[in-house]
Amino acid sequence: QQQPPAPAPRRFASPLASEAPSPMHGVPATGGGTPSYEGAEQKDIDEQHFPSGGGSRVARTPPPPQARGPESQSALGPTEPPAREAAEAPVPQAERQEPDMDHPLSGVPGAEDLAVPEPLAQGIADEAASLIAHFGEYVVRCIYSKAWNLKDAALQKLAIDLDAGIHDGAHPVQLLEGYAAVLGRTISDKSVQVFRSSTALLQAVCRKLFEAPGMRRTDAQASLDQLMPLLVERLGDANARVDMHARDLLLELANSSAVGAAFAAQHLLRPPKKKAVPPRVYSSRLAVLTALVTASGVQPDNPDGLPLDPTAKLAMEWYGNAASDVRGGAVRLMSACYAHVGLGRIDKYLANLRQAQREVFEAEFQKADGGNDAQRHSNAGVQQTLQPTTVHEALAQEDSATTCQFCGLQDPAFTNEAMDLHYWRECPMLTLCQHCQQVVEISSLRSHLCEECESGAPALAAARGIAPGCCPLCGAGIGQGTEEDWREHLLSVGCPKNPRMSV
Repeated sequence: QQQPPAPAPRRFASPLASEAPSPMHGVPATGGGTPSYEGAEQKDIDEQHFPSGGGSRVARTPPPPQARGPESQSALGPTEPPAREAAEAPVPQAERQEPDMDHPLSGVPGAEDLAVPEPLAQGIADEAASLIAHFGEYVVRCIYSKAWNLKDAALQKLAIDLDAGIHDGAHPVQLLEGYAAVLGRTISDKSVQVFRSSTALLQAVCRKLFEAPGMRRTDAQASLDQLMPLLVERLGDANARVDMHARDLLLELANSSAVGAAFAAQHLLRPPKKKAVPPRVYSSRLAVLTALVTASGVQPDNPDGLPLDPTAKLAMEWYGNAASDVRGGAVRLMSACYAHVGLGRIDKYLANLRQAQREVFEAEFQKADGGNDAQRHSNAGVQQTLQPTTVHEALAQEDSATTCQFCGLQDPAFTNEAMDLHYWRECPMLTLCQHCQQVVEISSLRSHLCEECESGAPALAAARGIAPGCCPLCGAGIGQGTEEDWREHLLSVGCPKNPRMSV
């Protein structure tokens, strides 16, 4: 069965093998026992911790090579292996830790099956010395490793130890500085699972350290100064799950008495680093700002609310965006401000609107009034509890757990794992990048090889062999290159070189 055209392109990583995932980590079990990372590579981005609600968007640990179908053969012909492959070759089994040893990553499922991390490079030994004092050399070597699964396991270990009270005797401020240094290396990691484990660790820090005796608000905010810009940059990520987790974590930090909405907002109100960003980046930031204003109000009514002037100016600036979703987000942000301060304090920001535009804002203001004006003003300036789920409620409602967002196939039997396997083996709109093992849309394979693929020169060489506006599999021209043109070629007509055509 076919559904209407899918939403905007999204990238995701390779999925699970045919084994059922473990309930907590989604990692294939070895021999029916302990989950294992064995055989996984840094390039196989994972998302084993992501919640199942709202449908799957990111695949998980890929099946071993012997379990992969004919799609695992290169769609672009033979290519040279990446130069770094030898340096990242799996450590021989003899060099791995034995399961019965007191492993430095004990408590992390499958830790015994991970390769031993490479030694620290001479140039970073001094930089890592303070982290080693807090967390031990082995864990720090994992954090600095090139292998994503070692970084992921180390982040899990840090969160486990923090929750277990292993560091209760340490000075909280110094410990917080250590965690901030670790997270400064991992929040921007391209691996979805490393990012997810980074957010889980920061949530543990928020629970355990921000309320610890001796922790001042200035100390907590100082430690987050380097992390907040990195976290804000993940808003609007092409991967919807990354975007959701970034939103939820920002709201949780804003709700913490040690951080506050005003501190979070000062990073959100800064323009994106890149001049040209997709509309979803603006929409995501506007959604978080709207949630903060709704819950915390504006200054000076609430000292920890958002500053009205920069908030309103940003909303009106972004209202000029060509994307309707961005304009709608700007209107909702202004409406949230209106709900706290009334029209008198925001009317000046609306002065340059045309009459038709003004009517759009006024209609939203009427919704904000909702016939409950007295209650609205009685709540002005009062700190409320932030509800992360309300921020991405609309996005979650759009997700369907039983419909492929790319080819439109709908199957009531689709589970998260079944959907991942559909992405990995069956979806005729997708293909496997033979250089980084990431599953991408066929229509964007050329741009992936040019801009995103981590294998470097081999990927660029492969991209040069693909003519712009042509199918990277068969070389046929794709009309104007619109989404409809690609769907006709891959779904209606069928690409003769697509190994998934018979699926």
